[in-house]
Amino acid sequence: MDHELIAEGLDHLERAASGNEVTPYHAEAAIAAVHAVAPDQASIDWPHIVRLYDDLLALKPSPVVELNRAIALAMVEGPAAGIAAIERIEADPVLSRYYLLPAALGGLWLKQGDLTRAAPHYREALTRSCSAPERRFLEKQLATCGGTGLERQT
Repeated sequence: MDHELIAEGLDHLERAASGNEVTPYHAEAAIAAVHAVAPDQASIDWPHIVRLYDDLLALKPSPVVELNRAIALAMVEGPAAGIAAIERIEADPVLSRYYLLPAALGGLWLKQGDLTRAAPHYREALTRSCSAPERRFLEKQLATCGGTGLERQT
């Protein structure tokens, strides 16, 4: 972790946020800053991130932002809360080919301990466009569920 660069970025964010106008870029930068200042995953201030996603949604409503908020919510309230939040938006046409929607559901079901419900979501994510490293990650997650990705989705 490069503390000097993080400090420089936080300084830029503070200067950019000193005006009267708050834009989606401010909220996005604030979310990134909360991640950047945490020394490790366990130290991330997830309740603050949920509030920042609420701010971002007020400025720029988007199903992708709602999906990201659902993941942050799951980090605060548990996988079931994240699953419920995602299920409310999963029919949005903007998300119909977005591999992170089923990947997120797979991950949350996996955290919930339900491999049977996680696997089909990972299989669905693998049918959608993503990069080679993302595909390898999804295949590993599916293997964790006991699937190879070659079975037919039911």
